[in-house]
Amino acid sequence: MAEYRPDFQPVSGLWTLPVVETVDQAVSMRTTISVPEEGALASEDVDATMVAGGTQLEQTYGPNHRPLAYVSTGSVTAVAYFGWANPGNLTPEQVHVRVRDETVTFTLGPTGDLPVA
Repeated sequence: MAEYRPDFQPVSGLWTLPVVETVDQAVSMRTTISVPEEGALASEDVDATMVAGGTQLEQTYGPNHRPLAYVSTGSVTAVAYFGWANPGNLTPEQVHVRVRDETVTFTLGPTGDLPVA
């Protein structure tokens, strides 16, 4: 399994952070989006496209299949879950995240080593 954690970026006036994981022939992602209040985004307000090995992967699920979750710990965060088929086990390169009417591109660099305690 490989995990990619690019830096936060603003999109549609909100901050978002995707976390991408690859396992066998699938790529999954959860993206967190800072929002002013619970319910501020609907499932159709969020989408994503994954590029791996120069190819756009086929999305197998997204917010239309799994509604947005909300977490509140002093601030409110919307969480969207995505999955893509990756039959060629291609290395993810970019993910394009759309929130409302704006899209931001995250470049997925090499996976880092996880710290050991």
